[in-house]
Amino acid sequence: MSHSRSRRRAAGTASRSKHPSVSASVHWRILPALGATASLLLTLGATDAGASSDEAGAERAAAPASRAGDVPFEPIGFERIPVPPEIRAGTPSFTPDGKHLLFPGTHTVDGKSRSDVWIAGLRGKGLRCLTCSIGAESRTLPYPYVFPFADGKRVFLGFSGVLECAPSIVNCRTSTYLPYDLSTANPPLGVIPPGGAANRPQSVVRQGAYPTLAQDGKHIGYSDVRTDGLEQMVVAKLVRKEDKYVAEDPKVINPPGPTSATDRNIDAWSESTGLYELKTFTHGGSHVTYVHSGGTHSENPEVWEVNLKTGVRKRLTNHPDWDEDFAGAPDGKSAVVWSNRTHNMWDSLGGLMPHRGFIDAPMVGAEAGMLINTPNNLACGGVVWLMPGEGDHSGSVSGQPIVAPDVHAHTTGSGWTAWSPDGTKFALNAVKEGAGLFSGEVPDYLTVAKMSSRKPTKPEPVVSSDVGDWAPAPADWHPPFGYVGDVTLDGPGGGTVDIHYNGKQGAVYGDFSATYEKYSEDGKTFLDGTKKIDVLEPGITKVHEVTNLVMTGEHTGSLRKDLEITGGNATGTPTYKGSSTVTYDGKTVTGPPSWLTQKGSCPERLPKKPQMNATAKSLGHGRFEIKVTASVGGMGPHETTVDTRPVTHARIDTPGRDAYTNDRGIAVITVPGGRPATVKVTAGETITPTSLRVG
Repeated sequence: MSHSRSRRRAAGTASRSKHPSVSASVHWRILPALGATASLLLTLGATDAGASSDEAGAERAAAPASRAGDVPFEPIGFERIPVPPEIRAGTPSFTPDGKHLLFPGTHTVDGKSRSDVWIAGLRGKGLRCLTCSIGAESRTLPYPYVFPFADGKRVFLGFSGVLECAPSIVNCRTSTYLPYDLSTANPPLGVIPPGGAANRPQSVVRQGAYPTLAQDGKHIGYSDVRTDGLEQMVVAKLVRKEDKYVAEDPKVINPPGPTSATDRNIDAWSESTGLYELKTFTHGGSHVTYVHSGGTHSENPEVWEVNLKTGVRKRLTNHPDWDEDFAGAPDGKSAVVWSNRTHNMWDSLGGLMPHRGFIDAPMVGAEAGMLINTPNNLACGGVVWLMPGEGDHSGSVSGQPIVAPDVHAHTTGSGWTAWSPDGTKFALNAVKEGAGLFSGEVPDYLTVAKMSSRKPTKPEPVVSSDVGDWAPAPADWHPPFGYVGDVTLDGPGGGTVDIHYNGKQGAVYGDFSATYEKYSEDGKTFLDGTKKIDVLEPGITKVHEVTNLVMTGEHTGSLRKDLEITGGNATGTPTYKGSSTVTYDGKTVTGPPSWLTQKGSCPERLPKKPQMNATAKSLGHGRFEIKVTASVGGMGPHETTVDTRPVTHARIDTPGRDAYTNDRGIAVITVPGGRPATVKVTAGETITPTSLRVG
């Protein structure tokens, strides 16, 4: 989710946009849609168109092993880089040398608030403003994200342009600011002609949500709001012209829609109608991660990755609740993910019961705005979790919540640049404990998480982020929301689903339904009932869903939902009425969450530090084998599994020589004289320590 220390905002709102867009007869409201969206999905809005030993000999672990059974918890500590209190610091990024942090910061000049880009050393020394001396026009937008180019001389300013420094951004003696222009990547007048199954023309309403820079410095990624696509994910070339940077050769990396109204490819009708948002480039720029809610995981926002050359996709997170922002480590072996696992946010809206959707995007967009922008929830989103680079291994790995003292660490809006180049540190986006995600209540320091047991690693090689021929240009991508009519599709395992599309303005104004009759993916589990979504006001500002679905067979469940969400105007906050109850294999959850309207409930419900557990086994002669584990509950497809894992490099503080656990969480200690003793066990600042009696 994008972050600007104020309410989440989309690129190109009317008062700030330099990017032309199609004029539409609707009024859009900017809803941070999925996202750590706060931009989840940035959805719509605006008013126009990522062996025991002592310490000296301790084995330092590289990134955790890739097998699910070999992913231990590890020590995480925090470094605090002081920032003057008059600067409200935002999402930090590491510079290419790994010795400095770039960050957006809002401050007051001549009685007016403005946003600038700052740089400081990792101890807070050498704080400088990089943009204070450039023209006021460049500051019509805040800089929620800042991405340094690998050449160390330029900074990509999200939603705005590029800052060029000489001789470098670390020693920026002279600078030039050039805006970037995305209109060059738009179809003429932003109009999408009919094609595929779409029998009505559509429009690009808003360009440039969640902009991000590729590692090669030659490509950018962003998302567009289209009337028929929420959202269209674009990778384009970033080309310098004399007076600006422009986007060229845009490619849409969403799954394809149906080729015609008679196409019966169920994936084409299903996968292209979910809610999407591009997140960050990974693996040296060869892949892109994105969030998707829809397809076979209706009402369940999850992180996916696509190979830009081949178009092959991989699901990275598999929890019934909301996962979104993703920041992959430079070596590709670790990631930090913004996740609401254990929060019971979206599982109660339908995510708990796995089923295929065909009309999800409008309601998911409205729900995202409700969950993020409802006043009390401004303090509830996140935290971020440390995971393997390949994700949570089909849901079998919980990840390690990064619970920092005194602050709420949330979102990973800067993606890959939040990691230090050597993969041992991660710069956190944080607000004061209990403060809202967009409140502007930030500490007077930047917070960096340090994985102290890791050895520095080399980044994966930087490669071109050119997109293969599998990806179409924007004018040639046609999801089903551009189709007015009915279609009946066969379930892969039997039965049918009858789908009704009636978009007056694509997905953002109209009525849609899907009726399942003995529908099955595998011939073992069956779905019956109807999901109906009515977008009652243009721009997804008022959406009503009535769903009654029953699952029978190998897995059983139901979704009973009657929920209406009103978004309000561009400065208002969402309201809702109704409820949703989901049951899956005996587990039942009800939403929307009650804490949305219970002021002050958020700090109590945010994840707590995992509690360590230590056991001792006597090996004789005063020697003991200590095994250290930690646990996180609320995992698995039914959110009832407790994931217990070893803790690597936990410190065993003994009366004699300290020891450190290996990747299996085991250390051997010797108690002097074999006398009974109490040993303390610690592992950084994110796991609760423990102690035990041995001897």
